[in-house]
Order: sequence, then structure tokens, then C-alpha cells
Amino acid sequence: YQPKIDIKTEKIIGAETLIRWNHPIKGMISPGYFLPYSKELGLMSAIDQYVINQVLKNIAYYVVPISINLSGSTFSDPKEHEIILDKLSTISQYASLVNFEITENEFISIDKSLPFVEKLKSNNFSIGIDDFGTGYCSLEYLLKYPCDYLKIEHAFIHNIHLNKKNYSVVDNIIKLGHSLGTY
Repeated sequence: YQPKIDIKTEKIIGAETLIRWNHPIKGMISPGYFLPYSKELGLMSAIDQYVINQVLKNIAYYVVPISINLSGSTFSDPKEHEIILDKLSTISQYASLVNFEITENEFISIDKSLPFVEKLKSNNFSIGIDDFGTGYCSLEYLLKYPCDYLKIEHAFIHNIHLNKKNYSVVDNIIKLGHSLGTY
């Protein structure tokens, strides 16, 4: 888990699940290496299910919300929606401790995913857009998805103090998010 820290209070306000592959010979392998291959081989939904199962197995012990990244293949597959919603029904009392995120470049048809996102929201799960600003997302998604928060693409944040353009982009994304009721 990677902590999420409130920059004003410097307190941990959540955590994000991170997956690594502990290869028997090569050791820890970054997701940047194996996830593209997993996507190409059609394994992303299985990885999503594994991560969800691990989070739900320990949910009663969490004291801050845990974010789970879901792949575009999971968001676009109604069969996956039912499997996930069934699993989540067993932990409804912990809904406030689970957030779901989709990376902006994984967005797919609103028609396929919106009912799933609305169902998650109606069951009190939070929804976030990860890597916001990568350029693959239409602003339409911000209007149609019941999104709770935006996570700005790290390329905009890195060395923000050295680059006025980055600062301006980040400042405007934050203003846009606040005006739409997200954080």
C-alpha cells in the first residue's frame, strides 16, 4: 500500500493498493513492466479480481480508505461488474473504506461503464479518476461519471515549483475539480 497524505495536515488519509510481481528468479518486478503484457494477454480482469480479494480479505483492519485501481477491461465487462458487486455486497458496512479508481487512459465507453459506476456510488463506494490530464479523457467523463476525486498525472506535479506552465495546469485542474464538487 502507498499512503495518501493530506498536504495541509501531513496526515495519512488513505492508501492505494499497489501490485508487484515477486518473480522467483528476478525478484520484485514493477507493474510498469508486467501490466502491459498482462493487458495484451487478457489477464487484467484476473489481476483486478486478485487485488479486490486481497483488499476485502483484510478490510476490517483498515483505518483509512483503500483505493483499488480497476482496468478498462473490468470497467467495460458487465460480467465483471456482477462479480465485483457480489463480492462488495458482503462488506457493505465497510463501503466508506473502499475507493475505486480508473486511470484516465483506460476510459472506455460511457454506455458500458456508467451503470456500474452508478451502482458503486449508490452503494457508497467512492470513485476517482487516476492520472488525470494524460489527454485521453474527454471532459464529458467529468460531467457524466459520478466522480469523487481526481488524481493529477504525476508529470504535471513533478518539479512544479520550477515550471510555471505545470503550476498553471495543476491549479486549473484543481479549480475545475472543485467547481464540479470533486476533491
